[in-house]
Amino acid sequence: MKINNFDNWADAAAVYAEVKGDNIYSCFCKAFANEHFSNVRGLKILDAGCGDGEYTEMFRLKGADAIGCDGSNSVIEIARRKHPLCTFDVVDLSLDFPYNDNSFDVVFSNLVFMDIDPLEKSIEEISRILRKGGKLYFSITHPAFYLADWEKDDFGKIAYKKTTSYISHKSVEMIWVTQPVLHYHRPISFYFNLLSKNGLLLLQMYEPEVYEEAKIPDIPLFLFSAFVKG
Repeated sequence: MKINNFDNWADAAAVYAEVKGDNIYSCFCKAFANEHFSNVRGLKILDAGCGDGEYTEMFRLKGADAIGCDGSNSVIEIARRKHPLCTFDVVDLSLDFPYNDNSFDVVFSNLVFMDIDPLEKSIEEISRILRKGGKLYFSITHPAFYLADWEKDDFGKIAYKKTTSYISHKSVEMIWVTQPVLHYHRPISFYFNLLSKNGLLLLQMYEPEVYEEAKIPDIPLFLFSAFVKG
């Protein structure tokens, strides 16, 4: 049976938004973003793929003019209920965005790009709505390591990750929360070349040590990047 990736992600995200709590995974990502965005007062920010809106609310509390958008009606309803002082829109990130050219100082997207296919239109639209000098900040699961298998040594201790393919693009079926979904693997060069093609220039790339469940902190499972519109 063919997976309806958009609907399945939406259904799983709605469940996750209601039950996630403050697990170690969400705390890790939020702490990193909170530190990175220490001063956003007065900036107009789009939280693209906002889920239940926790980052949109974080930006609002820091004094930003923040808007959250997501393709799922049910998830946006949850976001509006949880964070009634924020603005949220239903937006399919693979199509045209309903925002004016050069209208945002920052576009923020947490763990979304690897779940969109094709991605080209999303990046075109992000570049269009960013002001000159505006910044895109995004995180993805690390293409080099995320799908690799944990391997154990002779004593049964997690020792390393084994990567058997990296350059080739592929989709991988996974179970997330309750639903089978597709994860789209692409090498880092795909993302960076696509961003460069759309006038977005690399400022910084981070490969942070990950939360303790990963067993080996020296192997990054996430990649965070900041780009600027030239």
